[in-house]
Amino acid sequence: MLTMKDIIRDGHPTLRQKAAELELPLTKEEKETLIAMREFFSK
Repeated sequence: MLTMKDIIRDGHPTLRQKAAELELPLTKEEKETLIAMREFFSK
């Protein structure tokens, strides 16, 4: 479960970095992360 401590806020230098490419199919860990993100933002 994601909480606010897991969220990077505006202005953080990480937001300016290029994201790493994902290889398909996704790993179990990547799928779980995406599901947790979706649940967090749907609340």
